[in-house]
Amino acid sequence: AEGMLDLFTPSSNAKIRTGENRDQSVFNSVYLREIQKHPLYIHFGKLMAVANRHNILVSLSLPQLIWKPLAGEPLQLSDIQATDLHLLTSLQAISRNDVPSEDISDMLMQLLLSCSLPYHIASKLVHRLGVGCEVNFMDRIRDLCSLINQLSLVSLKTGLHLLHKGMSKVLPTELFS
Repeated sequence: AEGMLDLFTPSSNAKIRTGENRDQSVFNSVYLREIQKHPLYIHFGKLMAVANRHNILVSLSLPQLIWKPLAGEPLQLSDIQATDLHLLTSLQAISRNDVPSEDISDMLMQLLLSCSLPYHIASKLVHRLGVGCEVNFMDRIRDLCSLINQLSLVSLKTGLHLLHKGMSKVLPTELFS
């Protein structure tokens, strides 16, 4: 999917050469943050739908993380693992307390940022871990790990909406499944 106007970027598994689906691409989060680039995703959705309507095979390796929501199917954590194994293994290690305490904040910060959360919000969330008594520290870490899981499931929402919008201009949405 490289060379497609940078609308898509290799998945995390492809970048670090681990896990499955190393050939698949996901939305370029930098482009999704730039509103002036949004029409490109809508247009790409139209092109995908035209290709589908005319039975034109297109070599487009997108993960279940993109196809399932377009088809109206719910996402699961296994769909994230298929494109970002590092995210889930890091969260599991943090939740099991297998990470040195001095590294937890940095790891959580990086994981929050990888879910397209703005820096100032991610920083506040991680900073609040250290506030209060030590009794609830691991509970707060597990809650933050759960939040990161949920954020990773919805981080593609903008791209999916734009792609869906473009596809639905050419195809009836009932056909997406």
